[in-house]
Amino acid sequence: MGVAFVLVILSFVFSNIKTSYKQNVEDYRRQRNDFFRHSPLSPIEDKEAFTTLNYFIPNPKYKVEAELYPLSDSSEITITRNDGRKDTYKKFATASFTLEKKPLQLTLLISKDSSNNELNAFIPFSDKTNGGETYSGGRYLDLKITDKKHAVIDFNFAYNPFCVYSYKYSCPLPPPENHLDIEIPAGEKIWEKPQEK
Repeated sequence: MGVAFVLVILSFVFSNIKTSYKQNVEDYRRQRNDFFRHSPLSPIEDKEAFTTLNYFIPNPKYKVEAELYPLSDSSEITITRNDGRKDTYKKFATASFTLEKKPLQLTLLISKDSSNNELNAFIPFSDKTNGGETYSGGRYLDLKITDKKHAVIDFNFAYNPFCVYSYKYSCPLPPPENHLDIEIPAGEKIWEKPQEK
Protein backbone atom coordinates (compact mmCIF):
# COMPACT_ATOMS: atom_id res chain seq x y z
CA MET A 1 0.00 0.00 0.00
CA GLY A 2 2.84 2.35 0.90
CA VAL A 3 4.66 1.71 -2.39
CA ALA A 4 1.49 2.31 -4.40
CA PHE A 5 0.94 5.61 -2.61
CA VAL A 6 4.51 6.72 -3.36
CA LEU A 7 4.07 5.82 -7.04
CA VAL A 8 0.88 7.88 -7.20
CA ILE A 9 2.67 10.86 -5.63
CA LEU A 10 5.63 10.53 -8.01
CA SER A 11 3.30 10.29 -10.98
CA PHE A 12 1.55 13.47 -9.82
CA VAL A 13 4.85 15.30 -9.32
CA PHE A 14 6.24 14.34 -12.74
CA SER A 15 2.93 15.23 -14.38
CA ASN A 16 3.09 18.69 -12.79
CA ILE A 17 6.71 19.14 -13.90
CA LYS A 18 5.68 18.35 -17.50
CA THR A 19 2.69 20.69 -17.28
CA SER A 20 4.82 23.45 -15.77
CA TYR A 21 7.46 23.07 -18.50
CA LYS A 22 4.87 23.13 -21.28
CA GLN A 23 3.24 26.16 -19.65
CA ASN A 24 6.57 28.01 -19.53
CA VAL A 25 7.17 27.40 -23.23
CA GLU A 26 3.62 28.43 -24.13
CA ASP A 27 3.87 31.59 -22.00
CA TYR A 28 7.04 32.56 -23.87
CA ARG A 29 5.29 31.98 -27.20
CA ARG A 30 2.29 34.02 -26.14
CA GLN A 31 4.61 36.91 -25.25
CA ARG A 32 6.28 36.66 -28.66
CA ASN A 33 2.91 36.73 -30.39
CA ASP A 34 1.98 39.85 -28.41
CA PHE A 35 5.26 41.49 -29.40
CA PHE A 36 4.78 40.66 -33.09
CA ARG A 37 1.17 41.85 -33.02
CA HIS A 38 1.59 45.11 -31.07
CA SER A 39 5.18 46.32 -30.74
CA PRO A 40 6.47 49.15 -32.96
CA LEU A 41 9.68 47.09 -33.14
CA SER A 42 7.84 44.13 -34.67
CA PRO A 43 8.99 43.14 -38.17
CA ILE A 44 5.39 42.38 -39.16
CA GLU A 45 4.11 45.08 -41.50
CA ASP A 46 0.40 44.17 -41.53
CA LYS A 47 -0.15 43.66 -37.80
CA GLU A 48 -3.94 43.53 -38.18
CA ALA A 49 -3.65 40.41 -40.35
CA PHE A 50 -1.18 38.75 -37.99
CA THR A 51 -2.56 35.91 -35.89
CA THR A 52 0.27 33.75 -34.60
CA LEU A 53 3.75 32.43 -35.20
CA ASN A 54 4.02 28.74 -36.05
CA TYR A 55 5.59 26.30 -33.60
CA PHE A 56 6.32 22.65 -33.03
CA ILE A 57 4.57 21.14 -29.99
CA PRO A 58 6.74 21.70 -26.88
CA ASN A 59 8.91 18.65 -26.30
CA PRO A 60 11.27 18.39 -23.27
CA LYS A 61 13.37 15.91 -25.26
CA TYR A 62 14.91 18.90 -27.04
CA LYS A 63 16.04 20.51 -23.80
CA VAL A 64 19.58 19.20 -23.38
CA GLU A 65 22.40 19.44 -20.89
CA ALA A 66 25.62 20.63 -22.51
CA GLU A 67 29.22 20.78 -21.40
CA LEU A 68 30.96 24.03 -22.26
CA TYR A 69 34.56 24.19 -23.44
CA PRO A 70 35.71 27.85 -23.33
CA LEU A 71 37.65 29.17 -26.32
CA SER A 72 40.43 31.74 -26.44
CA ASP A 73 39.42 35.39 -25.96
CA SER A 74 41.14 36.21 -29.24
CA SER A 75 39.13 33.63 -31.19
CA GLU A 76 36.87 35.48 -33.63
CA ILE A 77 34.54 34.43 -36.40
CA THR A 78 33.13 36.32 -39.37
CA ILE A 79 29.45 35.69 -39.96
CA THR A 80 27.87 36.42 -43.34
CA ARG A 81 24.42 37.99 -43.44
CA ASN A 82 21.70 37.08 -45.93
CA ASP A 83 22.39 40.30 -47.87
CA GLY A 84 26.13 39.62 -48.13
CA ARG A 85 27.23 41.95 -45.34
CA LYS A 86 29.48 40.53 -42.63
CA ASP A 87 29.66 40.71 -38.83
CA THR A 88 32.46 39.71 -36.50
CA TYR A 89 31.72 37.88 -33.25
CA LYS A 90 33.90 36.40 -30.54
CA LYS A 91 33.76 32.65 -30.07
CA PHE A 92 33.01 32.09 -26.42
CA ALA A 93 32.78 28.32 -26.07
CA THR A 94 31.93 25.04 -27.72
CA ALA A 95 28.84 23.37 -26.30
CA SER A 96 28.89 19.56 -26.49
CA PHE A 97 25.75 17.49 -25.97
CA THR A 98 23.97 14.35 -27.09
CA LEU A 99 20.64 14.22 -28.90
CA GLU A 100 19.06 11.21 -30.61
CA LYS A 101 22.13 9.26 -29.40
CA LYS A 102 24.34 11.51 -31.54
CA PRO A 103 27.19 13.58 -30.10
CA LEU A 104 26.70 17.16 -31.31
CA GLN A 105 28.43 20.52 -30.93
CA LEU A 106 27.50 24.17 -31.27
CA THR A 107 29.76 27.22 -31.10
CA LEU A 108 28.47 29.90 -28.72
CA LEU A 109 29.10 33.44 -29.92
CA ILE A 110 29.22 36.71 -28.02
CA SER A 111 29.42 40.30 -29.18
CA LYS A 112 32.91 41.73 -29.76
CA ASP A 113 32.09 44.32 -27.11
CA SER A 114 30.94 41.83 -24.47
CA SER A 115 32.73 41.77 -21.15
CA ASN A 116 32.97 38.89 -18.71
CA ASN A 117 30.07 40.47 -16.83
CA GLU A 118 27.76 40.33 -19.85
CA LEU A 119 27.80 36.76 -21.04
CA ASN A 120 24.77 36.45 -23.26
CA ALA A 121 25.55 33.95 -25.99
CA PHE A 122 24.09 34.00 -29.48
CA ILE A 123 23.67 30.63 -31.20
CA PRO A 124 22.77 30.73 -34.88
CA PHE A 125 22.26 27.13 -36.00
CA SER A 126 20.93 25.04 -38.86
CA ASP A 127 19.58 21.49 -38.95
CA LYS A 128 17.90 19.04 -41.29
CA THR A 129 14.45 20.63 -40.95
CA ASN A 130 15.70 23.77 -42.76
CA GLY A 131 14.02 24.39 -46.09
CA GLY A 132 11.08 22.18 -45.10
CA GLU A 133 9.36 22.73 -41.80
CA THR A 134 11.74 25.51 -40.78
CA TYR A 135 13.36 28.53 -42.42
CA SER A 136 16.03 27.58 -44.96
CA GLY A 137 18.47 30.11 -43.50
CA GLY A 138 18.51 28.53 -40.04
CA ARG A 139 17.29 29.64 -36.64
CA TYR A 140 18.63 31.29 -33.48
CA LEU A 141 18.91 30.58 -29.77
CA ASP A 142 19.90 32.97 -26.99
CA LEU A 143 21.67 31.69 -23.90
CA LYS A 144 22.52 33.52 -20.69
CA ILE A 145 25.78 32.07 -19.39
CA THR A 146 25.70 31.56 -15.63
CA ASP A 147 28.12 28.62 -15.47
CA LYS A 148 31.20 28.54 -17.72
CA LYS A 149 31.32 24.73 -17.68
CA HIS A 150 27.70 23.70 -18.14
CA ALA A 151 24.55 25.01 -19.83
CA VAL A 152 21.02 23.97 -20.69
CA ILE A 153 20.22 24.41 -24.37
CA ASP A 154 16.49 24.32 -25.07
CA PHE A 155 15.57 24.08 -28.74
CA ASN A 156 11.90 24.64 -27.86
CA PHE A 157 12.92 28.32 -27.65
CA ALA A 158 14.55 28.39 -31.10
CA TYR A 159 13.28 31.34 -33.12
CA ASN A 160 13.40 32.75 -36.64
CA PRO A 161 15.45 35.80 -37.66
CA PHE A 162 13.49 38.94 -38.55
CA CYS A 163 14.31 38.55 -42.26
CA VAL A 164 11.78 35.69 -42.32
CA TYR A 165 9.01 38.28 -41.86
CA SER A 166 10.31 41.21 -43.90
CA TYR A 167 12.86 41.79 -46.64
CA LYS A 168 13.82 45.01 -44.86
CA TYR A 169 15.95 43.06 -42.39
CA SER A 170 19.45 41.67 -42.74
CA CYS A 171 20.14 38.57 -40.67
CA PRO A 172 23.29 36.62 -39.72
CA LEU A 173 23.47 33.13 -41.23
CA PRO A 174 24.65 30.18 -39.12
CA PRO A 175 28.32 29.29 -39.68
CA PRO A 176 29.02 25.81 -41.13
CA GLU A 177 30.32 24.62 -37.75
CA ASN A 178 26.84 25.18 -36.30
CA HIS A 179 25.08 22.86 -38.70
CA LEU A 180 23.52 19.95 -36.81
CA ASP A 181 23.35 16.77 -38.87
CA ILE A 182 20.00 15.88 -37.35
CA GLU A 183 16.39 17.07 -37.46
CA ILE A 184 15.43 19.43 -34.63
CA PRO A 185 11.60 19.51 -34.77
CA ALA A 186 11.36 21.97 -31.88
CA GLY A 187 10.86 25.71 -31.55
CA GLU A 188 9.61 27.98 -34.29
CA LYS A 189 8.54 26.72 -37.71
CA ILE A 190 8.58 28.63 -40.98
CA TRP A 191 6.08 31.51 -41.07
CA GLU A 192 3.75 31.94 -43.99
CA LYS A 193 2.53 35.42 -44.72
CA PRO A 194 -1.29 35.64 -44.65
CA GLN A 195 -2.80 35.80 -48.11
CA GLU A 196 -4.05 39.25 -49.08
CA LYS A 197 -7.81 39.43 -49.50
